[in-house]
Amino acid sequence: MSSINPINEDIVEYINHFIREEKEKGIAGDKNEEIIHRLESLITEYRAAFDLINSNVINETDRSYTPTIDEIFTCKLQLFELPITGKYIEDQVESLNSNQ
Repeated sequence: MSSINPINEDIVEYINHFIREEKEKGIAGDKNEEIIHRLESLITEYRAAFDLINSNVINETDRSYTPTIDEIFTCKLQLFELPITGKYIEDQVESLNSNQ
């Protein structure tokens, strides 16, 4: 793995903190199963994005591998769908495209 780690464990731990808080509220009687489920889904999506990036780094070491246009487009869409930074990435790409 590269020295640059694209997953920020602090973000995962931060979301886990909210999950623990919501579970404590649930013990006290709050109906928050949906909130807990969405937070857990957020972590799952975040880790899936990390795995995608990591697999692409591994593929990069195989110089004979060339991604197809469809694979590149799919990766671009997956970046835009990231729960925390996706909208920011999409805005930056659109800004770059409009400046060309």
